Amino acid sequence: YEREVATAAEILGATFRKDGAPTKLAWLLEHQYSAAGLSFAGLKGHDAARVQVLRQAAERAGCAAHLGVVHIGETGPAEPHFDMYEYGGWRSGWQDDDAPDEEEDLDQEREADVRDDFDVIEVSDAWHYVDHWVDAQNGSVDFGKLPLKENELLPAGALDDAAPDEQRL
Repeated sequence: YEREVATAAEILGATFRKDGAPTKLAWLLEHQYSAAGLSFAGLKGHDAARVQVLRQAAERAGCAAHLGVVHIGETGPAEPHFDMYEYGGWRSGWQDDDAPDEEEDLDQEREADVRDDFDVIEVSDAWHYVDHWVDAQNGSVDFGKLPLKENELLPAGALDDAAPDEQRL
């Protein structure tokens, strides 16, 4: 991959020399890796080839190459789904107040279902950060949680349709 490494090194050098250049760049890989399974030696398929090129290009450009886990967070208004037959609107029959255990269990299950059963109305705020850093020797690096800005992400727009790490109402 000598030609690709040389081209990428030239692009990295030019990118970081520009006025207002980002302080870091993050290239998203095809596969998703857990923090425990993240290592240069453990990369799969095309990810291994890309990272090999990027790692050598970064070295030539005077940059450091690390792996990390990207996290996605979003907040905004949401609307829960309610089934009026299940959630109290049209309940029929009678309830024995002396036997609340079964009903309480059912209520807890319903509450859990509601937390996962909703429509997002609008995303008001979104953020991305990288943590669980690994250096080129597969050692853990404590950079902490570094925010990831839009102009630091490659390919551009790679997280546009990505789901957040968790959802709750």
